[in-house]
Amino acid sequence: MVDLSGFASLVFPTDPANPDQIRRFVDNVALSGADVFGQEVFAQGWVLHFRSDNYEYDARPQHQRWVQMLDAGITPLEVFIDQSHQNGMKFLAGVRINDDHGAPGQAARWIHDHPELKLKDLPPGKFNIPGNTLDFTFDQVRDFYFGAVEEIVRRFDVDGLELTFRSCNHFPFPRSISRERQPMMTELIRRIREMMDGAGREKGKSLLLGVRVPQTLEECHDCGLDIPTWAGDELVSYVSPGDMMYSDFNAPYDDFY
Repeated sequence: MVDLSGFASLVFPTDPANPDQIRRFVDNVALSGADVFGQEVFAQGWVLHFRSDNYEYDARPQHQRWVQMLDAGITPLEVFIDQSHQNGMKFLAGVRINDDHGAPGQAARWIHDHPELKLKDLPPGKFNIPGNTLDFTFDQVRDFYFGAVEEIVRRFDVDGLELTFRSCNHFPFPRSISRERQPMMTELIRRIREMMDGAGREKGKSLLLGVRVPQTLEECHDCGLDIPTWAGDELVSYVSPGDMMYSDFNAPYDDFY
């Protein structure tokens, strides 16, 4: 899965970016032998690489390099998808769940317009600043994320989604009761799976639903993620455990089988 901000900041040599740069980047990934290309397109309540009538476009400076293309009627996300398919790769759209970079106010306006929905019980750590993350206990929060993934799936020719729960630093529930709230997240995953199955039937293809999660089942449960149920009920196509940025090759991944 291609990172959203590092990608926008470091990969493209010009500002504004242009479609040919996207195509060359995707071509280079295909040359590595990859059969799937993933690009994150929703994080911190913002959409990236496309505009939406329902969600705010990413306000951070590095994402403004796409604006000229958008103003010209070119949707970068569609360029990513088309070039992936031209190279025989499936395209997965990435959605970060409760991503928080620790900067006060670094999130979509919708989040800050609903202070009553924000998480207040966070794990210790200098990056865990109350104010940017949402409490998935609330129906409104789960609906907010579901609306985003439904728009992505139904509007674009994606081959699936990857939901990224980057680490327990990004709890979707109050830390002290996360395990109790696991059925709520399972309900959301089931709702997304059912929507994707319906959309897949309309498109004539089976859509993948992957999840990137903490690297142990214990951590997953602590975050409110009931991976055994998701896998056992065939709600997800694959599970990708790891730490926030890298994979520990000595982690007990056998527990996930």
